[in-house]
Amino acid sequence: METATFPDVVSINEGAFSYCYSLKEVSLPKCENFLGNAVFSECYSLVKISLPNLKEAKNTGFYLCHSLKDVDLPNLISCGEEFFSLCFYLQSITLPSLNIVHTCMFKESYNLEEVNFPIATQINSEAFHYCHVLKTVNIPKTEKIYDQAFRLCYSLKEVELLECTYLNQKCFELCASLTKVSMPKLNNCYSSSHFSYCSSIEEVYFPSLPITSVTMFQYCSNLKKVNLAACHTINSQTFLNCYSLEEIELPSCTKISNNGFSYCYSLNKISCSLLETIETYVFTYCVNLTSIDFPSLNKIGNYAFQYCFLLNEVNFPKLSSIGEYAFQYCDSLKEVTFNELLTVGQYGFKNAFSLKSVTAPKLQRINQQGFSCCYSLKSANFPELTSLGSNVFEYCYSLLEINFDILETTNTFCFQYCYSLKTVHMPSLISLDDHAFYLCKSLESVQFDKLETIEESGFERCFSLEIVQMPSITSLKPYVFWRCLSLKKIDFPECITINKGTFGHCNSLESISLPKLTTIQGSDNNEYKDSTFYRCASLSSVEFPQLQTVSQCGVFACCSSLELVNLPLLTTTTNFFFYNCSYLRDLNMDSLEIAAQYAFYNCRSIETLNLQFLTTLNYMACYGCDSLMEVRLPSLVTVGERCFEEWEGQVFECENVEKISSKGFYSSTIISLTLPKLKIIKEDAFSNCYALESINFVALEEVEANAFLKCSALSSVNCPSLKIIGGNAFEGCSALENLELQSLENIIGDRAFDLCTALQTVNFPNILFNSKSIGGRIFQNCRALTKVTFNKAVYLPNYLFYSCTALKEVSAPEVTKVGTYVFQNCFSIEEIELSKVESIGEKSFINCYSLKTASFPVLTTISANCFESCRSMKTFTASKMTTIGEWSFFNCFHLKELIFPELSQMEFFKTVII
Repeated sequence: METATFPDVVSINEGAFSYCYSLKEVSLPKCENFLGNAVFSECYSLVKISLPNLKEAKNTGFYLCHSLKDVDLPNLISCGEEFFSLCFYLQSITLPSLNIVHTCMFKESYNLEEVNFPIATQINSEAFHYCHVLKTVNIPKTEKIYDQAFRLCYSLKEVELLECTYLNQKCFELCASLTKVSMPKLNNCYSSSHFSYCSSIEEVYFPSLPITSVTMFQYCSNLKKVNLAACHTINSQTFLNCYSLEEIELPSCTKISNNGFSYCYSLNKISCSLLETIETYVFTYCVNLTSIDFPSLNKIGNYAFQYCFLLNEVNFPKLSSIGEYAFQYCDSLKEVTFNELLTVGQYGFKNAFSLKSVTAPKLQRINQQGFSCCYSLKSANFPELTSLGSNVFEYCYSLLEINFDILETTNTFCFQYCYSLKTVHMPSLISLDDHAFYLCKSLESVQFDKLETIEESGFERCFSLEIVQMPSITSLKPYVFWRCLSLKKIDFPECITINKGTFGHCNSLESISLPKLTTIQGSDNNEYKDSTFYRCASLSSVEFPQLQTVSQCGVFACCSSLELVNLPLLTTTTNFFFYNCSYLRDLNMDSLEIAAQYAFYNCRSIETLNLQFLTTLNYMACYGCDSLMEVRLPSLVTVGERCFEEWEGQVFECENVEKISSKGFYSSTIISLTLPKLKIIKEDAFSNCYALESINFVALEEVEANAFLKCSALSSVNCPSLKIIGGNAFEGCSALENLELQSLENIIGDRAFDLCTALQTVNFPNILFNSKSIGGRIFQNCRALTKVTFNKAVYLPNYLFYSCTALKEVSAPEVTKVGTYVFQNCFSIEEIELSKVESIGEKSFINCYSLKTASFPVLTTISANCFESCRSMKTFTASKMTTIGEWSFFNCFHLKELIFPELSQMEFFKTVII
C-alpha cells in the first residue's frame, strides 16, 4: 500500500501504520489525535502527510520516516518525544499551533534547514540535536530552551530569541557557524557549556543575564563583542580560550570565577568598576593585557594574572588579598601600589622579572616565594609585616634594602641569593629561620637587637659581612656564618649554644666573645671539615669560661693562627678538637679529663702539656706535636694508640698511667721512662724507640707483641711484676745486658728476645714454661747470653736458645722435657746437667761444638740428630736411657764414653767414632 486516505478517522491507535515500508502518502482530514506511540514509525517511503485537524500526538509518531518531505499539521498543539527524529529528507516545517518542541523531536534530521513555530514557548532537550544543516529558526515566543536542544547544528548562523529567559546546558554547543546570539530577556542559564565551541560566534547580547554559566562561551575563538550589562558574576571558564576577544565591559560584575578569561590571548581591555573578587586562573595567559583598573577589587585568587607578559599597570586601591601565583611571569610589571593589601599568596609575584617597586603599607603576610625571582626589585618596605613565608625574596638579585618594623619571625630561605642586599632593618626580629640570608654577597652589617635564635645557614656565604650586632642572641644552629669571609669580630653576650659549622671558614675572624656559651652541638662523626670554627685562619685566642659540653667533631680544626685557649670547665674534647692548630701554645683547660682522637694532632707549637685532671689520651691525640718537650699529666691513666708516635720530647711525668695502647710511643726519642702504676703495654707501643735506654715499670703485668721491638739502646728493664710477654716484645733490643723478671710465670710469645745481642744473663726464677703457653725462638740470636736461670721451668720450648753462641751456663733444675732445636748452634756451652729431664727433642744440641760432658740421670729418650756435630763431647751419661733416635751422635768425633746401663734397643749409629 502506497497511499492511505481515511476521510472519517478521528483517532489512530499505537503503531497503526508502523513498518509500512511502501506507504508514501497519508491523508486523514478529520483525525484529531494519536492514541499511542509510533503510529507511523519506520515508514521509510512516506513522503507526504496531511493531518489538518491533528491536535495531540504521542511519542515517535514519524520516527525514522526517512523520506518524509511534506508535512501539513496546522493545528498540532502537542506531540511526544522523537516525533520527527531521523526524518532525513525533511527540509522545512511549519507548526503554527505547536506550544512545546518536545525532547529529540527533530534529532538527527540531517537535512532540516528551516523551522517555523510562531507560538512555541519551550524547546526541550535535544530537540534539534545534530540537525547539521539547520539555518533558520523562527520560534519568536520561546521562553525556555533545554539541554543540547541545538547541539551540533553546524549551519545555524544567527539566533534571536526576544522572549527567551532560560537556557539549559549545552543547548547551542558546537554550533560552529553561529555568529550572533541575541536574547535580551535571558536571566537564567542552568548548568554549563551553552555556547561552548561555537567557533564562529562574534557577538552575544544578553543584557539581562545576572550570572553566566560554567564554560558558557569556552573556545568561542572568534567572539569579539559581548553585552552582559546586568551580569554580576562571571562563572568558571565562561570565556576560556576566546582567543579573539579584545575588549569587554562588565558594569555590574562583582565576581569572576575560575578561568573566567583564561587564554583570551587578544584581550587588552576590561572594565569592571564594581568587581570585588577574582578567583583562580581568571586572566591566565591574557598575553596582550597591558593595564587593569578595578577600583573595587578586594581579592585576587590563585594564578589570576599568571603569564600576562605585557601587563605593566594595575590599579587595585581596595585590594586586600593576592592569591598563589597571581602575577607570576608578569614580565612587564614595574611598579605596584596596594594601599589596603594585607596578604600575598605563595608565588604571588614570582618571576615578575621587571618589578622594581612594591608599595603596600598595610601588608601583613607574604607567603612562600611571594616575590621570588623578581630580579629588578630594589626595596621591600613593609612596616606592618608580621609573617614571612619561605623563599619569599630569593633570587631578587637587585634588592638593596628591606624594612620590616614589627616582623618577629622569618621563614626558610627568605632572602637567599639577594646578591645586592646591603641594608636590613628588622628591629623586632626574634627568630631567623634557616638559609634566610644565604649568599647575600653584598651584605656588610646587620643589627638585630631582639634576635634570640638563628637557624641553620642563616648568613652562610655572606662574603662581605663584617659587623654583626645581636646582643640578645641565645642560640646559633649549624653553618649560621659559614664562609662569611669578611667577618672579623663576634660579640654575643647572651649566647648559650652554637653548632657545627657555625663559624666555619670565617677566614678573617680575629675575635670572638661568648661569655655565657655552655654548649657546642653537632656530631662526633670525624667530619671535622664541618666543624664549628673550621679554618678560622685569623683567630688567635678563644675564651669560653662557661663551656662545658661539646658534641661536635673538630671544633677548632685548622685554626692555623690560634695560640691561646681558655676553656676552664670543659671535661671532654671531641675528635680532631685542635686538629692542625699549628700555632697553639697556651692551653688553659684545667678541668679536661678526656682528650679524644686527634685532639691535639699537629699542634706543632705546644711545648708543655700540663693538664692536672686529664685521665685519657685517645688515638693520635698528640701526634705531630713537634715542639712538645714536657708532658706532665698527673691523672693520666691511658695513653691511646699512636698518641706520642715519633715524639721527640724527654719529660713524661705521668705517674698514674696504667695502660699504653698500640704504638703509643712508636719511634719516639724518649730516653728514660718511669711509670710506677703501668700495668699493660699494647703491641708496638715502644717499637723503634732507638733512644730509649731504661724503663722502670714496677707494676707492669703484661707486654704485648712488638712492644719494645728494635729499641736498640734499651739497656735497663725494671719490671718486677711482669707476668706476660708477647711475641717479639724485646726483639732487637741490642743493648740489653741483664734481664731479671721475678714474677714472670708462664706466657712468653715467639721471638720475645730475638736478637738481643748484648743480653748476657737471664733470671726468670718463677717461669714454668709449658708447651701450650710458650712460643718458640725466645732467646734466638742472643749471641752474648752466657747464663740463664729457670728455677721452676718444667719445659724448654723449641729453638729457645737457638744460635746463642756465647751461652755457657744453664740452670733449670726442674725441667723434664727439652723441645726441638733448643740449644742448636750454642757453640760455647761446655757442660750441661739437667737432672730431671726425661726426653730431648730432635737436634736440640746440634752444633754445640764445645760441649764436652752431658749428664741426664733420668733421661729415657733422645730424638734424632740430638747431639749431632757435638765435636768436643767425650762423655755422655744417661743412666735410664731406653731409646736413642738415629744420628743422635753423628759427627761426635771425640766421644769416648757412653754410659747407658738400661739401654734395651739402639737404632742410631750410621757412623761412630769412639
